[in-house]
Amino acid sequence: MRRDAADALADQLEAGRVHVVLPHVVLTVDGLEVPPLKAVSDKQLAYARAVRASAIHGFLSVVLARSAKLPRSNVEEQMPMLAS
Repeated sequence: MRRDAADALADQLEAGRVHVVLPHVVLTVDGLEVPPLKAVSDKQLAYARAVRASAIHGFLSVVLARSAKLPRSNVEEQMPMLAS
């Protein structure tokens, strides 16, 4: 993930709203409660924010990619918030 994109995603996480964009799908997750990061230096804080943002983006991308391969009826039944 590029540094600018990681910073933007980290800012979104801290604000409680994340946008994940995949081909043909845009997901917005609202109401996130993300604990504040603590670090000794600004460099450590920047690294921790980037790692957390990358992990969240990777997780949501995998969830969306896997759900896209399921029949729509399965997605609606098992993951109603993704189907809407």
